[in-house]
Formats: sequence, C-alpha cells, structure tokens
Amino acid sequence: FDITERWSAACAMFHLAGKVRDCSNSTNTQDGCTRSSSSTRKVSRGLYIASTFAMLNLLQHPISFIVSIFVALYLSDDVFLNVLLNIATMEFVTEVDDAMISAWIKWRYSSTAKVSFSVLDLTYNVDESIDIWHKSNSSRDRVMETLCGRAGVNNRGRGEVETISNETRWNLLTSRKNGLGILDSMENGRNCVSSLMLHLDVLDWERQSSEKIAALGGLYLAGTSNASWEHQIDKSMRALLFQHFPE
Repeated sequence: FDITERWSAACAMFHLAGKVRDCSNSTNTQDGCTRSSSSTRKVSRGLYIASTFAMLNLLQHPISFIVSIFVALYLSDDVFLNVLLNIATMEFVTEVDDAMISAWIKWRYSSTAKVSFSVLDLTYNVDESIDIWHKSNSSRDRVMETLCGRAGVNNRGRGEVETISNETRWNLLTSRKNGLGILDSMENGRNCVSSLMLHLDVLDWERQSSEKIAALGGLYLAGTSNASWEHQIDKSMRALLFQHFPE
C-alpha cells in the first residue's frame, strides 16, 4: 500500500502547514508577512486538516488487516478461508471511500479542474544567493520556469511545455539541492525557509466567473502554462483576461 511513502507525504504537508502558520502569526511586515493574513490562516488550517485526514486514511489498511485476523481467528471455525475473505472484504471497503471522494471531486469541480498552488512570498532563513542557489544543481530561473510549465523551446523558437510529474514538482518546491528548499534544511540543521505565504485554489477555466477573474486572474495567469493558454482557455475568457490584465 506504500504506507511509508504516503505517510512521509502527509508529514511533509503537516510541516508545510506549520511554515504557513509561522507566517500568518507574524506581525513584522519586513519579513514578507502582512498584518492582514486571514487568507494565509485559512490555507494553513486547510493544510492541517488535509494532512490529518491523510494520516487517518492511512490507518485504514493496518486496522482492516487486524480486524480481519481477529474475525477469522476468534469468530470463525474455518480460519484460513476466512482470513482471505476478510482481507479481501476489508480492502474493498477501504477503497470505496476513495472512489466516492474521487467521484464527488469530479462532480463538484469537473474533470478539467486543476489545483492552483501559488507561492506569494518566501522568507529564507539563510542567504538565498550563497546558501541556496550557489550550491544548487539548478538555477532560480530554471526552477521557476519548470514549476510554471514554461520550460523548453522547440525548433521553431516557440515556448514548449515540459511535462513533469507531481513528485518532480514537489521536489522542486521542497529540495534545496534541486529547487526552492521550502521544507529542506542546511547541513547544520537550520531550516532554509522560515515562513511563506501560499494561495491554494481549484481552477477550472471553463467555469470561472468574471468577478473571480477580475480579482485573481493575474495570479492564475502567473502559473498558467502555454499549453493551458492554447488549449483550455477559450476566446471569451482570453478577452476578459486582456480586459483586466492588458500587460
């Protein structure tokens, strides 16, 4: 079930929520955190809730296995057969809720919706130029281009999307050797990043209202790849974006 890997991902999300919380609790505007941080607190609270549910969800598998063994050993005469039947039944039950959640997400947000993850502000606890990018395997511009889906140029000189996996995106965000180092630390144990501000949203270009485009269109465009602009945003939506964000 890849419990170890999934548990590490849930713990990383919990750690990320803590950094956002640190930013929302700060009242010093010089460190990149604003005094008005209700949206930041909302993001932090959402990450805490999501990571908690992810951890609880992972407990289903060992609990179902233990219950299955208990039923087979103490409530049945045919031990071997019922061990197999109970394991199969419990596994089916634990998969049903995931399928129901997936179906609800598709109904609520549509199958074309994407998660918009924007880093609004990043406060390093170290010297960014010397400790991060001077020792990095990449460059800041290259990391930002890849995260925004704008990396690569085809033979006609036009921008070309470099398809990367979610694991690679997460590595570019969290690793100090290959990315921004949000959740990484230095050799001496000091955290690379002290706080950050995030904006999380579910984006579906086919269902965006004009009011939301006027308020957040610029933020959405900053992370929109060339492929999304060409294939997912229709002419009327482009006209609306040009109207509010002509630059």
